[in-house]
Amino acid sequence: MAQVRATYQGNFHIEGLGVGGKMLLVRGLLIGLMLVFASMAGCLEGSPSEDIHGEHYNGTPLANGNAGDFTLIDQDGENFTLSSLEGDLVVVSFIFTRCTDTCPLITSKLRQVETDLGDKMENDVHFVSVTLDPEYDTQERMSEYADIHMVDWPHLSGTREDLEQVWSNFGILVDRTFIESHTEVSMNHVSILYPDNSTELHGVMADMMAENSTGWNLTTMALNTSNVSLNYSYHEEWGHSVEGINGSDVPDDYSWWWKLYIWNMSNTVWEESSVGIDSLEVNEMTHIAWAANISDISALPDPTSALAHSHSHETDDNETDSNQSEDSHSHEEETGHEEVEIVNYTVGHNTITFILDEELDRRIAFLGDEWPAENLVGDVNTLLTEDGDHEDDHSTPAAGIFLSLVTMILAAIALQNRRE
Repeated sequence: MAQVRATYQGNFHIEGLGVGGKMLLVRGLLIGLMLVFASMAGCLEGSPSEDIHGEHYNGTPLANGNAGDFTLIDQDGENFTLSSLEGDLVVVSFIFTRCTDTCPLITSKLRQVETDLGDKMENDVHFVSVTLDPEYDTQERMSEYADIHMVDWPHLSGTREDLEQVWSNFGILVDRTFIESHTEVSMNHVSILYPDNSTELHGVMADMMAENSTGWNLTTMALNTSNVSLNYSYHEEWGHSVEGINGSDVPDDYSWWWKLYIWNMSNTVWEESSVGIDSLEVNEMTHIAWAANISDISALPDPTSALAHSHSHETDDNETDSNQSEDSHSHEEETGHEEVEIVNYTVGHNTITFILDEELDRRIAFLGDEWPAENLVGDVNTLLTEDGDHEDDHSTPAAGIFLSLVTMILAAIALQNRRE
């Protein structure tokens, strides 16, 4: 019987095999290696970024490739390099802090996506927001914007030269005239202080409020604009009462409840309102807050700190939305989810949000701001599943080679034993 033994020099010998047996063994090994390398051919071709399964996506699947690399400055004054996130999914949005409608809405939706993704945000998915207005959006303003909207992912700015290269890599054009047409306006704010002392700040342009608006009108408009749910009751004598905000409902035992506060502009402090929400008259400088009575009132944000970001834009009444590219038009009307190429997509009043895969290839785009947060959540989960499948596929050859070689050796030995 053939035996395998190892010498101290690390060499292997097969005893009991004649010339014919050795030839048979060599022939078996060569055939085995040919089969192994043939099976590897399919595994070595292509990459995850080349497999676009558009029918599974909510957003627009993209045909053009890598987002390139860049280094910009985040809101903490630190250098941020996109390639540092390679290996994970990256959601890239484009904003500017002088924006009063689209940009806060996109940020609010991304915050909801972040909440829905949960633990995946710690290990597999990252958010990055890039400015469209580098001269105005300094590090300090980006930091204030992130604080006001209660998000902590990187908000990036830099020189116009650096940003223009980034915009070009993503296939977008910036409507600079539109952005620089923004002017400061009066804003009303509704702050929310939850039982766990987390806060939110929601703004409404004062000129959007109707004449003789009440605090209740301001509350409903601000929360509806930000897609924040509101649960309330109404009493003929006492008027409206808030029963729940964004799922934080007053418990049945009334261990806590929502209280109304007014911002005192003279003393720059929050004060408990002496009138009901329906009796509160709103003017250009009205700021209110709904706070859980068990929370720490000192945690409420100063609404005047948001005024630096409270802007609107001056446009011609006959202005048309030139930002809807042919790509977005075709995606809305077609149901086939065909891949498109994002080239010279104009942003300013309109915007675009990208999902990059693990190789930092642009895989999916969400055009405009009317997409629901759950759609982006769904596409992120789909990409995570696809990339996980590819990792499994690419991990197969190494184990397969080892097992195939062992099998071929044992088979050759067994054949030789039969001959003997």
